Amino acid sequence: MISACAVTALGGCSWYGFGDTKKDEMTQELSEHARRSEEAGDLVEATDSLAKIAKIDQADVAARLELARLHRERGQIDEAIKSLREVVSLTPDDTRAWFELGELYYEKGNYHHAEASLDASLQLDPRNIKALMIKAEIEEQRRFESQALEYYYRVLAIEENYPPALLGIARIHMRNEEPVRASILLRSVCYCRGAAPAQIAEARWLLGIAYGQEHRWEESVESLKIATEIMDPPGAEDLYYLAYAQYQAGNDLEATKTINLLLQQYPAHRPTLALAQAVKQRQTELTGEYRQVSATVSMTPPPPKGWENLRGEVRLSDRSGS
Repeated sequence: MISACAVTALGGCSWYGFGDTKKDEMTQELSEHARRSEEAGDLVEATDSLAKIAKIDQADVAARLELARLHRERGQIDEAIKSLREVVSLTPDDTRAWFELGELYYEKGNYHHAEASLDASLQLDPRNIKALMIKAEIEEQRRFESQALEYYYRVLAIEENYPPALLGIARIHMRNEEPVRASILLRSVCYCRGAAPAQIAEARWLLGIAYGQEHRWEESVESLKIATEIMDPPGAEDLYYLAYAQYQAGNDLEATKTINLLLQQYPAHRPTLALAQAVKQRQTELTGEYRQVSATVSMTPPPPKGWENLRGEVRLSDRSGS
């Protein structure tokens, strides 16, 4: 019978089988050596010791779980998958191992095997939120939005205000040009106590875009500014969204500050250069330096990519917070 620690080893539990009198002396010695090697930071030696245990005892599930964990920490995804496949072959009712296997396949972009493993996990535990989230993300990336929504709503049926699921649904509404529906969900994330900073930043960023789609520029500026303050650091497109909203809101002073900050980091960002020219021209017109304003060709800066139509890529939250 596998100990509770063994079943959750991949989730960061401590070493697996100390004090187990059923293991022979060689296995115990290798196990102790593996533990000490990991504590000393020698993951290669720890992995080698566990591999020897797995070879000695073909039915040692706990050693294989630890081996998969170490392979994953070392970035050896294929080796981790191999160990987990051995685990589910030995214990097909281990929902955690099936989930970890599906997660690794997902990381590799192998959606077919990921779905099969996640389905096996969900058959054993239909309330596995993390498995449901990965299923939703796979469908979302395939642009099968109705299927993605089904999984996101299954998550919300388990945990009503789960930020990653709310963000996933909001993203779909944004791509379908439904900013009002998206805004309701995004505001929930912004004020959710359980939301991680990265999730709040994404919610604020998307909410700013949603307000911009409705030409609610003051509110757009407020939300985008909060988002960029949380981001560490904000990228060129993040800052350009903010500067563009500030320009549309008529706040040229703040737009200029954001433009200058952006150009310090990304001096060749062409949309920002165009926006800077538009701000400069508007200020020139307002100060009366152009006597024939009607004859002046108005400069319109390019809107941020996807502002009017978000059917393309939209910022994805860090799934580590899911």
